[in-house]
Amino acid sequence: MEVRLSPELQAKVERAAAENKSGAEEYVKQLVEHYVDHDAWFRQQVTRGLHPPPLKTFSELSNTFAMKIRPPLNALQRQSTKVLVR
Repeated sequence: MEVRLSPELQAKVERAAAENKSGAEEYVKQLVEHYVDHDAWFRQQVTRGLHPPPLKTFSELSNTFAMKIRPPLNALQRQSTKVLVR
């Protein structure tokens, strides 16, 4: 594959490559690879956003909340079987 760059863009690439202590060709390969990988990741994130997992119903959410604030059933059963003797 061959890509032609304008003289201005080629000069920018060469400066950036020199700043990164790399050759221009290697620098462009790294940039293209990074861009393609990021583009694939971004498209995946957009697809997930368009098709998110189903939301929980109010009943499912309230059951989850109730389980977090209630003591375990065993503890409730033990408390209810205690008999006070005076």
